[in-house]
Amino acid sequence: MVEDSIKKMGFNTFSILDATRSVRRFFTVLDLFLGIFGSLALAVASIGIVNTLVMAILERRREIGIMKAIGASDIDVKKLFFAEAGVMGALGGALGVALGWTIGRVINLGTNVYLRSQDLAPEQIWFVPWWLVGSAIAFAIVVSLLSGLYPAARAARLDPVQALRYEQAHSMRRVLGFLAFLVTFSSPSVLAQGRIDCSALHSKILKRAVHYCVQVPGSYDKKDASGQESRYPVLYYLHGLGDNEQSFSRSGGWTLIEDLREHGKIGDFLIVAPEGGASFYINSTDGTERYSDFFLRELMPYIEGKYRTVPGREGRAITGISMGGYGALRFAFAYPELFSAVSAQSAALILKTPEELNEMAQSHSDAAEALAPLIGDPINIAHWKANDPFALARKNKAAVKKMAIYFNCGQSDNFGFEDGAAALDKQLTAEGIPHEYHPYPGDHSVSYFLSHLGEVMEFHSRGFESAKTQRSSGEK
Repeated sequence: MVEDSIKKMGFNTFSILDATRSVRRFFTVLDLFLGIFGSLALAVASIGIVNTLVMAILERRREIGIMKAIGASDIDVKKLFFAEAGVMGALGGALGVALGWTIGRVINLGTNVYLRSQDLAPEQIWFVPWWLVGSAIAFAIVVSLLSGLYPAARAARLDPVQALRYEQAHSMRRVLGFLAFLVTFSSPSVLAQGRIDCSALHSKILKRAVHYCVQVPGSYDKKDASGQESRYPVLYYLHGLGDNEQSFSRSGGWTLIEDLREHGKIGDFLIVAPEGGASFYINSTDGTERYSDFFLRELMPYIEGKYRTVPGREGRAITGISMGGYGALRFAFAYPELFSAVSAQSAALILKTPEELNEMAQSHSDAAEALAPLIGDPINIAHWKANDPFALARKNKAAVKKMAIYFNCGQSDNFGFEDGAAALDKQLTAEGIPHEYHPYPGDHSVSYFLSHLGEVMEFHSRGFESAKTQRSSGEK
């Protein structure tokens, strides 16, 4: 080359090619620096997105728990988190493009000021094409969606029961601290948080202490506009086999109910959950376990004497799940003069005849062994029929027609109770007894019960509100 030949002759040379090589080296180093900087920024942004969404899971356990409890699927939760990640990416990409465009404008302005000072024509050094803008925003969205994969999967796996328990425990700690502040600096009328009263009633009939819990709305300790203390309807809640009086609140039911009240979906009423053991809430055939007598003669008078309740049938309803669902229906159909409404979730309604149950008892099935101490072994047929919700609904048909009735059951119930629910629906329909029956997808689990708890509570709240309206009209 000419340049090399001149250099061999001992002369110094300079050409445009040398300047070009220097510029290329400079921009190569700059590209490498910007690439490293951009990669680090991308990694930090991705970690930030993951951290933000994970923190969102911790802060929104209650929201996620309630969503899943009222029927949202894992896919629904994933979609929610993906949507949030996508929005974060779109906003981040748009802000990045805006920042880049602003920097380019500043560079162009500064360069042109210099060129004009040298009597040179202005130039547009920095230019951002529209395809690059769209590509940058799309790339940011893709990165955000990829970063949201783990948080979305984690949120979808969150168990609604555990989520509500976690939130309930943390909420109680926050509430206690807040209450301490209010007690110190505010008047008692400011306090509006509901409470749970748990205690025990010594039963003369059962000859033992029976524990119970009462969920009391926050307004109970307030006076109305006229300065009077209001009376409240009462809903008796019967738990399932293997649970106890605290299962309802500990499973997240209390949190769900407080949320329903907060959003104005249900009114204020007491919820009483007594300890039922494995009694099926009936008297045993040999008279050694008289739970039904205890409930009617001791528990109800005690609760309705201790708390300010609306007197009479219109201020009283009963509900239950599984074994408690059976108990609720049996109480309501046997004593329709005592209850204005009844509801049941996955009620333990057994369609088998006493003869079939006797055969099951010989094979030592779980259902037969649980019922044997209560209905006899072999089964006392007269006692069985006296406690059969189907027979009781038929026997007291005229009075049962005046009652609001609701029940549901998962169509994949682990114990096959969906057959009993369908049979009850068929019988009530045939006999012209108004009722609501909802067969839902689902099994026999706490998650299923929680997913339809809001529907149950709204059913009873409407009934209590209707009765209140009728009372007010009657008083006028």
